[in-house]
Order: sequence, then structure tokens, then C-alpha cells
Amino acid sequence: MHNADTGPTTTHAWEHSSGKVLNALTKAGFDFVHLHERDLAFFEPWPDVCEPHSPKLWKFKHGEVRFPLSYTLKMIRNSQ
Repeated sequence: MHNADTGPTTTHAWEHSSGKVLNALTKAGFDFVHLHERDLAFFEPWPDVCEPHSPKLWKFKHGEVRFPLSYTLKMIRNSQ
């Protein structure tokens, strides 16, 4: 891994509840198959309450209140 000085950067993020995502995909013609929530993040959301779990994954520190940080969603386009 290389760390290059890229100068000032801007990050954009959007938070969408799993309910909003599921409803939008269902309205677009997809059927729900599977949803798996996990307490791991693909970025460091809050340095004061999260710590590295493995390369490129973060988890809550011991004793912190836990809630899902990411999820895997599987849906299929319905045939109608």
C-alpha cells in the first residue's frame, strides 16, 4: 500500500436507512431475498468509539453500544 500526498480532499457520504433502500428496490421491481447486518464498517466512522478489526475493517471498541455498521443485501428482479 502506498500513501501519497494528494493535498486537500473532500469526502461525500449519504446515509440511507436499510428500510429506505429496501422500499426503493421493491418499488423498482426487485424481490427481497436476504439481509445480513454486521457490526463492521469499511471505513473508520468514529475514531473515539471504533478500532481496527482487520485491514480495511473497523469495529466498536469493547464496552461501546453496538449497532449495525454495514449490511449485505440480496434482491432479485421479479419477473412481472
